[in-house]
This record gives sequence, C-alpha cells and structure tokens, in this order.
Amino acid sequence: MMRSFFETFPKEIEESAVIDGCSTVKVLFYVTVPVCLPGIVATGIFAFIFAWNELILATMFLSDMKILTLPVALNSIVGQFMVEWGQIAAGATLGLIPAILLFALIQKHLVSGVASGGLKG
Repeated sequence: MMRSFFETFPKEIEESAVIDGCSTVKVLFYVTVPVCLPGIVATGIFAFIFAWNELILATMFLSDMKILTLPVALNSIVGQFMVEWGQIAAGATLGLIPAILLFALIQKHLVSGVASGGLKG
C-alpha cells in the first residue's frame, strides 16, 4: 500500500526544495513527510483495524475468559443451536467506537492534499 503511494510521489517537489536551499533533513521533514502523511495515516488506520479485528490469532492464544479480546468474546457468544443477535450487535457496536474515534482524531491528515508539503512559506 505504501509502495504505490511513494511511487506516485513527485520527485520534482524534492528537487525544487533542494534548489531553494533545503538540506536533506529539511526536505524530509518539511516536504516529503507532509506530502506523504495522508498515505501514512491511511496505512496506520488499516493496520489498527486489522489488529483490532484479529480473531484467529487471538483465539489460538487466549484461553482465559477474563482476558478475551472483543472479537473472541463475540465469537464465544454464538452457541450450537442459538445465536444471541442482540448481544452480538451490541458488542460489535461497542467494538466500532475505538476505530471511529481514531478515524475522527486523524481525519484531517487524510484529507490534506499532495501540494500541502510543496508550498513555500
């Protein structure tokens, strides 16, 4: 995901910064990182959601009912002949809250454009 994002990064922006007198470190922190921040944030969100929703690995390693993660606990609610859909829906709704809060906190970094780091001033 990040590879394709960095491949589309315009090298001319870095070259312009060097021509304007920026050092390599300044180009990295003042040009490259601000331009690439939306891709970095999007990848971080995907990594968080994949880790948050991990079921198989947690099922293998967690056996104590006191330390179950939310996906494993929701999976344990399902019985052989009966499914408590209300409890599963409530648990899934509670499980969405951290992901929604994370997205709300870093949403401004997702919508920043490619030209944000290329502006002088």
